[in-house]
Amino acid sequence: MRTAPARRRFSFPRGRRVRKRAEFLRVQDAPGVRVRSPGFLVLGSRRGTGPSRVGIVASKRLGGAVWRNRAKRVLRDIVRRRLTSLPEGLDLVIIAQAPLFRRPMADLERDFERALRDVARFALGPV
Repeated sequence: MRTAPARRRFSFPRGRRVRKRAEFLRVQDAPGVRVRSPGFLVLGSRRGTGPSRVGIVASKRLGGAVWRNRAKRVLRDIVRRRLTSLPEGLDLVIIAQAPLFRRPMADLERDFERALRDVARFALGPV
């Protein structure tokens, strides 16, 4: 009998998500860092200690529910793979934008890595 190869599971647990409207608004109203990439915008705000949390926004400007859900699914997948490399103590909000659908996944991942570097520079800077 053959066994399936071991796969590394990437998860996005509740404790690592920005979930409440007030938390989204706090980050959006006073972002400490704003990084624009083709396809998405990353807003970041310090929140003290603990693991960083991520929230994903896809507005009706993107299109119908199918397109919004697809955008969130793509961004969640990218975040899930990079969750361990996020700097500590930040709340991030990722806002999906229309060019997201015209870019290959590899380019989106590279853009997210670049955005994380900029966010990390902010996180490690003076308080």
